[in-house]
Amino acid sequence: MKTSNKQQATSNKHLTKHSSIACVMLFLIPFITFNKSKAQVTVTTSTTWTALPSGYEDGITINSNVSLTIGLLTLNMNTGKSIILNTGSKLIFNGTVIQASGLGSNTWLGIQATGTGNEQFSTFPDPKTKNSTIAWSGVLDGSQTKVELTNNAQIKNAEIGIESIDGAIIRSRSSTFLNCEIGIQIDAYRSINNEKINACYFMQDQFLWDDDLESITSYDFSNLIGIKITDGGAINIGGCIFENTNSNAHCLDERGTGIKALNSDFTVERDGDRFCVSLDCSSGSEGAENCYSPAGGNGCEFSNLFRAIDYVSQSSRNDQFIARFSSFTDNFLSMFIERCNATGIFDNTFTTNRSNINSFYDNSGCSGSTYSSSAFLTNIDAFGAHQLRILQNDFTSDNQFVEHLKIFNCSSSGTSLIKANTISSSTAGFDKNDEVIGILSQGNNTDLNIYCNTFQDLGVDIWNVNGATLSNQPLQSGFDANNTFSNTSGIPDRYNIYNDGSSFNYVRKSSSEFIVRGGTNINTFNSPINNPPDCSIKCTDLTDIIDNSGVGIPETRKIYSIYPNPANYSIQVLPLGMIEVVKIELFKSEGSHHSNLEKDNLSFYSYALPDLPSGIYYLKIYSKKSDLVVTSKLMIVRN
Repeated sequence: MKTSNKQQATSNKHLTKHSSIACVMLFLIPFITFNKSKAQVTVTTSTTWTALPSGYEDGITINSNVSLTIGLLTLNMNTGKSIILNTGSKLIFNGTVIQASGLGSNTWLGIQATGTGNEQFSTFPDPKTKNSTIAWSGVLDGSQTKVELTNNAQIKNAEIGIESIDGAIIRSRSSTFLNCEIGIQIDAYRSINNEKINACYFMQDQFLWDDDLESITSYDFSNLIGIKITDGGAINIGGCIFENTNSNAHCLDERGTGIKALNSDFTVERDGDRFCVSLDCSSGSEGAENCYSPAGGNGCEFSNLFRAIDYVSQSSRNDQFIARFSSFTDNFLSMFIERCNATGIFDNTFTTNRSNINSFYDNSGCSGSTYSSSAFLTNIDAFGAHQLRILQNDFTSDNQFVEHLKIFNCSSSGTSLIKANTISSSTAGFDKNDEVIGILSQGNNTDLNIYCNTFQDLGVDIWNVNGATLSNQPLQSGFDANNTFSNTSGIPDRYNIYNDGSSFNYVRKSSSEFIVRGGTNINTFNSPINNPPDCSIKCTDLTDIIDNSGVGIPETRKIYSIYPNPANYSIQVLPLGMIEVVKIELFKSEGSHHSNLEKDNLSFYSYALPDLPSGIYYLKIYSKKSDLVVTSKLMIVRN
């Protein structure tokens, strides 16, 4: 989409929004008339439509606490019209198709559902009971607003297909969102009683854009998003497809984003994994496959997009993002992750084919960043993402200028781990100047562990750049890193490890294990051959690092939330669920007991910190309900 079209799109969009305001004014003030268009339909009693009533094309309003079910019908909405759900109302689509009248360049506003602001569940599900439908579903609050799509329901050409405001529940299964500017938008809902559970889910849905998108002039093409989440807790996305099949070349950011999230928790997994946001291995299973989800079922698919997942949080929050069993194919940037505090990326495949990607972009008339054949393709770009877990993924590419993993400042608040991945090029013969990079380390990554990975046919396997610090110390003290470095072409300027940062520490078996060229301050430590690392994935790889200070209990986030962290003079300890915290003890980093924390009367969950110097401490938290004891690492920073 060229600049002139973008300007036209913005102008049209403003006209559309003004038309929408006029429509609302007409509804609220009946003495004012604008034209002879039909009056919209207001649903005042619960009903099922087997035929469409006159006037629905100009908008539908569902009154509070009223339910509307629409079956195998096709609704054609007039331009600028919408469906409005008042608080407590329900809308159920069963195989329904809803689209702009005449399609083509026409659009409609979409479905807007406003929640009650209350909890979505009256009885919360138990996420650990994997095989129980009752436990997985819970009991919904009947007074909450809900939109439900099933049986290949379709929403086409909507500015926002469905928007959830203030807790409205959206549940969609096996449905399609085609050529919507935004498919689903969720705004500002977190459960107070159980922060890690949300009634919303999207399972086996498709979020698609195709060639017909070209005729729509009212969209901002740089804002195409499948699912957009803002301040949402525990949104679950399983087995969905996000794809742009538009054969026309566009500006760099106009290929669309699959999932865009701000300050939110969400999972990208298989169909059925509705409540698996927390990094929780409490079942006792040591296998990662059993820690989260039942076997079988497809993960999500992301193809031909500008960004598959765009995630930004705040360092003071404990937001979590998990992606498993999913495929990322020919995206310019598969994952951008900024300041998430618990990130799990497990068992996914990342594939880029430069010739395919080249056909997606046209820079003529584009503003801002432009694409070229020498632009870096990136699979994971993580900035300040603490407790990063990248495990058992498969990364491959076929061309130069590729950064498979770009890690920037992932330290200081929980150790990050890159383990048991395969990072390779399908084309041999690259050297350093081709910039085919396995892991690019920037900034402070002193708490990043890289081991048990396989690197093959890359220009540089691990590159520490621009004054960066990287201390590759595996979790088990003294174990060698057990990474495998290989290339089939014997290129002389290929580097296993290239350091032009300030320091790089690496644990290895022997001095001949790998080649190091460039830079200074590379410290290598030989470890005993008879002390090999365990390269299988354990539950302890997925949860917070086990505390070796003497407290001796794994960290977990499944029963509480602590913020801010780092902290200054007080912290908030918020239980997740019906768990009462009765005592909190503070330990020094070496494990010796220091003091009990006291509530400081700022709020029910606020605790004062003693006057201690800056540093890392540990909290031991006691729960009255089950005598459960857990620990959490806490950083205290004093001005």
